[in-house]
This record gives sequence, structure tokens and C-alpha cells, in this order.
Amino acid sequence: MYQSSIDNPSSVDTVVAITTVDNSAEDPNDYTSTTVTATIPAGQTTVNVSIPITDDTIGEPTEDFTVNGSVTSGNTSNTTDSGTVTITDNDTPAFTVGDVTVAEDNGSASVPVSIDNPSSVDTVVAITTVDNSAEDPNDYTSTTVTATIPAGQTTVNVSIPITDDTVGEPTEDFTVNGSVTSGNTSNTTDSGTVTITDNDTPAFTVGDVTVAEDGGSASVPVSIDNPSSVDTVVSITTVDNSAEDPNDYTSTDCYGNDSSRTNDCECINSNYR
Repeated sequence: MYQSSIDNPSSVDTVVAITTVDNSAEDPNDYTSTTVTATIPAGQTTVNVSIPITDDTIGEPTEDFTVNGSVTSGNTSNTTDSGTVTITDNDTPAFTVGDVTVAEDNGSASVPVSIDNPSSVDTVVAITTVDNSAEDPNDYTSTTVTATIPAGQTTVNVSIPITDDTVGEPTEDFTVNGSVTSGNTSNTTDSGTVTITDNDTPAFTVGDVTVAEDGGSASVPVSIDNPSSVDTVVSITTVDNSAEDPNDYTSTDCYGNDSSRTNDCECINSNYR
């Protein structure tokens, strides 16, 4: 609602021709252009002029348009004046950096950088990565890049290279930080997490061996089929079959904790111990 006024009552009607002019707010996207005659009755000082405002679902900065008035009849000291209608937005989008899970052999992680509803202007976001349990360059390539969500769209994907090695590792992750440098959002920073699942998880085996009774000991290989980034600790126990403790070997409890190590149990004559 726009007011057309005089600063003190007049003895005659004051008739004003009203028109609107685009500024940053434009017809018809933001308001409806209006041409109307407003009459301030004699003895009064104000009349309201209604100008329709467009309620859309697009995030926009604060915008405005001009209302021009020209007195066509009445008794005023000036015949023209202008006012401004300012429109505040109710659709300011929220900005997010998405979480993704990616296999190590996928080549790259595609991280969504998004706003929750379209904006009338480009949304420009500075993207950086930060090590967590996943580290650059062993697990991924540290990335610093600018991502732009074009006006009218909601998402752009940022590609971050993932390192495919041959080492068994636990699930690891790193952080992707985003900071809005240009645009219209309700928040300016957000973070997402990239989780890397391993494709080299080693298989564990206890080997078969044949040993002569007078060999002194049996050297039993305890192995994984590819290296691991963490120690592999194995509890070793023995169980009688046709060979029995203590007549044929000595029952043994011991540990092996290295991917290349063979667990050795000592033997004297026919007894392992």
C-alpha cells in the first residue's frame, strides 16, 4: 500500500496521477505496473494507492521501484513528487555442501554444492578441503576451487580426485568447506564430509606347512594378501587332529602382528612349544 499525501488539508480535492517505474524491482516479476488516479478529498491529507506485489519462490536481494505522482487538480505548492517502494524477499535460499560416500576406486568424489531454492543472481562459493582421517595426497587430492550456482538453478557439483592405492585401509573421510563470496543466501558458510570406502581390504590366511618330525619347529605363515595401513594382530591357537599335544607337538598360544611376518613356534625333537 502506497500513500499519497499533502502536509495540511486543502479546501478542494487534490487529484494526483500515479505511475510506477522499474528500478531493481521489475514488472511483472516483482510487482504489477500501475497507472491510476488518486484523489485526496477536501479536508483530508492522505489517500492510499494499492500496487500489487508478486510473491514468487525465487531468492532475491532487496529490490525497489519508483512511484511518481503528478497533481492534475487541486491547490499544492508543488505539482510532482516521487516515492520508493522497497520489497524485502521471503525466499532467501539456504546454502549447503553435501555429504557423499565414494569407493576408493571411483576416481573422484562429486560433491553437491546447493541452495534450497533458486536465486535471481549467481551464487559463487569458495571451496576448500581439510584432512581428517583421509589425508592429501595418500587418500585424495587437496582441492581449492570456485563453484558457481547459476541464477535460476540450485546445484553444482565439485569434483575432488580420490587416490586409488593398493593398501588396505579403514573407512576414512575428509571435510569440504564452502564459503559464499557472492550471492543472496541466508547463511554464508557450510561444510560437508566425503567418506572413502576401501577397495583393498586384505584377506587373512593361516598357511599350511609340512615339517619333518626332527625339524625342530614348524614355521606357520600368518598372512594378509595385500599390505594394510594398520597393524593386523592375530591370536594364534592350536587344536589337536591326528597329531596330539604333548606327544607330537606343544600346544601354542601366540600372536602375529605384521603383514609380512611368519609366526614361529619353537620345537625340540617331536614337541612344538
